[in-house]
Amino acid sequence: AGASGEALDAIVRAPAAFVDAAAAGRPADELRPLGEALVESQARAGGPLASMPAAGRARLVDGLVRQMQEPWMVRFMRLDPAPALRALRCPVLALFGERDLQVLPSQNEAPVAAALKEAGVPATVKSFPGLNHLFQPARRGTRDEYATSDVTCDPAVLALVGDWILAQPPRSR
Repeated sequence: AGASGEALDAIVRAPAAFVDAAAAGRPADELRPLGEALVESQARAGGPLASMPAAGRARLVDGLVRQMQEPWMVRFMRLDPAPALRALRCPVLALFGERDLQVLPSQNEAPVAAALKEAGVPATVKSFPGLNHLFQPARRGTRDEYATSDVTCDPAVLALVGDWILAQPPRSR
């Protein structure tokens, strides 16, 4: 979104510190300042938070702290999918969007491929250039683009999924 290098560093550091503390089970009074730093770093970078009043930012922080303390969220943050992937005994199709900012291909594609290779199952792992988390064409990959795209899912993704399914051999019951 055009943030400076310094602002970008803060934007990257703040969520990491917040998530790490939440995953470690830190109490709300320790999460709140980290959540405030996260929101402030985003506000300084511009976008919708820049014009949000202080009271709105405070409510946003409260909501973030509550969400990060939900049992399902703590479990999700601590989850390592590698053991489950290594235990699979069926063919797998794992797809990534190059501009996915929620499941970064740079952090996830190689470990997923490695775990599936270790499982010894037939696996297709592919990253699609220029696509976001929803496999839509995207300029930046930010969530605000989801609702503005005319494409629900890129036709190349749909074609690959269909072809992959049809190429799977019949399995005995």
